[in-house]
Amino acid sequence: MSSRWSRTKIKNKNGRPVKRLGEKMAYHINVKTGTIDYYTLKAKAREADVGFSECIRQLIRRAYVKQRLSSELHGHIRKLSGMANNLNQVARKANAAGYSDARLESLYLAGKIDNLLIKFVMMAKIVKEQGFRGVENYVLDQSKGAEIFDSQGVQLTNAGSIIDSFAFPSDMNARIKKTGGHISLDFSAQDFGKLSNSLMVKISQEYMNLMGISNTQYILCRHFDKEHPHVHLVFNRVDNEGKTISDRNDRSRSRKICKELTEKHGLYFARGKEKVKAYRLREPDKTKYEIYEC
Repeated sequence: MSSRWSRTKIKNKNGRPVKRLGEKMAYHINVKTGTIDYYTLKAKAREADVGFSECIRQLIRRAYVKQRLSSELHGHIRKLSGMANNLNQVARKANAAGYSDARLESLYLAGKIDNLLIKFVMMAKIVKEQGFRGVENYVLDQSKGAEIFDSQGVQLTNAGSIIDSFAFPSDMNARIKKTGGHISLDFSAQDFGKLSNSLMVKISQEYMNLMGISNTQYILCRHFDKEHPHVHLVFNRVDNEGKTISDRNDRSRSRKICKELTEKHGLYFARGKEKVKAYRLREPDKTKYEIYEC
């Protein structure tokens, strides 16, 4: 009796382990597909050398599902569309009456577009200056709640000492006229709660390294005068060895880097428009998507 009981225990012990609730295949899903989707899925299963069902299960666990545009984002896109129409009107006005008459109106619209694009993704505005006095006075403006939280190679006693610090390396390279680099890194208002000073410093330093801004003087200064978090990077375009920091394709490189950092740090990103075939669009949609890509 005891030997039979012993054999039974061993048999149970060496059998299949009991599956946990999350491991049981207890649910059935019926999905209708079109011809292209069906054969695409079949090809994926064949390439991976797995069964149809296992292929679908892996896709469920790993695939990215494109988010639908929210009503808020639809509202932003409608605003961009209206601004695109206004820009077309300004362009016609400039051709008819001269660019000086349309300049202020175009700057006003550009500012509104910038403020709206910040709601979609982290972005950078790049400006080159002939010196540092004007940009330092703006960046250090205490009415904006200016707060310097990172710097290198700069005497921070006051605005005058900062400007004087930038002057010496700039004199080492007479070929470059616009020695002052000024980049405003703007983040979505949706990320206000998560963007501490330390995280903004980390993201800014990663941005600088990816942009090739290294071995040079800089200050990072945060402003608190807007609803969205933003930090101003002022740097010397002449590095510590007298070499010019390249600005080749800086705006296109900056766009890609901003999107990469947005994804890497889990920042807010308005999805759903990356795969639009803009070359097929007509006005005003064409201008609207060009604004999104700028």
